[in-house]
Amino acid sequence: MNLRPQLFTNFLKRHHPVIFTVIALLILSGVILSLYLVIDQTLNQDAQPEADISSDFDEKTIENIRQLQTSKDAKSTLELPSSRSNPFTE
Repeated sequence: MNLRPQLFTNFLKRHHPVIFTVIALLILSGVILSLYLVIDQTLNQDAQPEADISSDFDEKTIENIRQLQTSKDAKSTLELPSSRSNPFTE
């Protein structure tokens, strides 16, 4: 009965560097594969077109754009609040 634990202990004593190396390489390859999949997924997401964005304006937005004035149509005098001074005047 004492033969089995002794065989297992002898096996570990003889082959522990190989077992450690195999486990370390398996963990390393898993990490590399995970990083590759994450990078590949992020690069492929950028190439796909965005289908959720609507390119249509609603009527309220169109009306607001029509009400905009050009700089030629704007008031010629600028009215500042009395408590503020204009830093750009000389």
